Amino acid sequence: MYKWILSLLLPYYLMAGGMNFSHSLYLCHIGKTVDAIDSYQNVCKENHTQDFEVLRQLSLMIMKEGADSKDKTAQILSMYGAGLAASSFSMEILEKGISHPDPEIQLVSLFFISKLQDDRSDEILSRVAMSSPYLATRMEACFHMASRKHPHTVGHIESLMGRLPPIFKAFFPSFFALMGTSDAIAVLRKLLHDRHPIVRVQSILSIMQFHRDDLLPLLRKRISYANIAELEACAMALGYLKDTSSIPQLIKLSDSSTDHVRLAALKALYALGDTSVKQQIEIMALSHNVFAIQALGDMFGTEDTLAELLSSKSIQVRVNAAISLLRRRDPRALPVLKEFFLDDSRGIAFQPQHSVGYSHNAIKVIFSSKQREKDPLVDLSISLSLKEHFLKESMNLGEEPFLEIAAQIFAGRQNDLAPLLINLLENLRTENAIQLLKTQAERIGAPFIRDYANLSLFRLKEEGPYEARVINWLKKCDENEEIHLRPHLSLQDRAELSEYSLSAVERSQLLLDTFGALASCQNEKSISIVLDAIKKGSPNNRYALAGLLMRATE
Repeated sequence: MYKWILSLLLPYYLMAGGMNFSHSLYLCHIGKTVDAIDSYQNVCKENHTQDFEVLRQLSLMIMKEGADSKDKTAQILSMYGAGLAASSFSMEILEKGISHPDPEIQLVSLFFISKLQDDRSDEILSRVAMSSPYLATRMEACFHMASRKHPHTVGHIESLMGRLPPIFKAFFPSFFALMGTSDAIAVLRKLLHDRHPIVRVQSILSIMQFHRDDLLPLLRKRISYANIAELEACAMALGYLKDTSSIPQLIKLSDSSTDHVRLAALKALYALGDTSVKQQIEIMALSHNVFAIQALGDMFGTEDTLAELLSSKSIQVRVNAAISLLRRRDPRALPVLKEFFLDDSRGIAFQPQHSVGYSHNAIKVIFSSKQREKDPLVDLSISLSLKEHFLKESMNLGEEPFLEIAAQIFAGRQNDLAPLLINLLENLRTENAIQLLKTQAERIGAPFIRDYANLSLFRLKEEGPYEARVINWLKKCDENEEIHLRPHLSLQDRAELSEYSLSAVERSQLLLDTFGALASCQNEKSISIVLDAIKKGSPNNRYALAGLLMRATE
């Protein structure tokens, strides 16, 4: 596969006096990775220079070796490395992953292919991913193709929808609404009249989400004879799309005996400019309706009501009130937010919950979550993603409250949140944020946080012993420690959160971030450290590290 690369590079290296570099490429090509790196490093010592083009080719060959391996971990980390490289040259490796018979490898490859915006990635999505025998892969491909408005998307999605049991239709309206083309909207119109209520509800919500106000006449008709779930969704959509002609109907629905419908109508009237309905929503919130509590987060002047709810004996009420106050950027949410972010003996986890018409959302608190790991209703990866999402949102409270939350997380040794938190502090770059990082870099008793803080200060190029500490940490690492990735979130779960990113678990992420920071320095010392790790570390890790090295040399 790579013989043509070698034949193209060989004349160049001969003219440049780089015969030994060509030998390194040859050794890597025949699978002698360690010998290839040794050869490369020896030539670098003689010439006192690095050759980034050779490093890129070595990295590509190493990832290709992992992709061809029979070991699943090696294959996944090769796809991960190819994705980290973010290069068109690694596209062939990702395409191989899409064609792999294992669905997990397919999803990892698909995630990274979707990040590359070029004609080849479009072609892989439509030709390869949509031919997968796995529904999860094809649904992911549908989403990415719809996002790109690929010309063949509607045909592909209709074909897939037709092969599935009717109840699966509920997952498809958002794809057609996202596309927004005339043929896509024609299909969406049909789904709005589907015989399954859940399909109709999801069609209504998709019309709202993607601002398809050209379909308002259809929603006006449905609100006259819809069931409870549809009434809720229709009322919400009519308000969101600013349909003033529906105000009389919304006023009638605001007296509904069904709380979900009533709340949707009140929210719609508020969106249409009737601020007087806010008081009715506040009354519902004070009666501990968590959906009403969340609704107050979008309404001006509700801060005092939400603050009152913070003293509730119900943790469900307190958490939802704090999240709404956070959206109002009110620092009174601070005490409960600390409770939200910190783990304790109660084993609390968080999951999103929805109303019957899916137009109201709230946070559900689950106790003893670690003892319920086999419960299909408990997903700890979703709980962590929710925490990460609201941790980012906490920056909107201002620097002082955010730093108070940060200090509390560090004090509680929340290793799961530490990588994101330290990254946020690093991006903040204020004097107080950097001082907090320096304090944590000297901390005793929390090695993971201390090591991450040192890495952050190294990346910030702060004066101090931070580079030496980072290198010393790498020397102490177990060479056989393998990189592990966090579980893949489903398309439905990601829709509830911020943009999804595929990342490693805590210590693995520290290892990758450390090597990535060193590789980006692009000096002889740092690149040599990365190359040594590829040689001496866990064989499977070399494939992800090769991707980091390739990205750093682009």
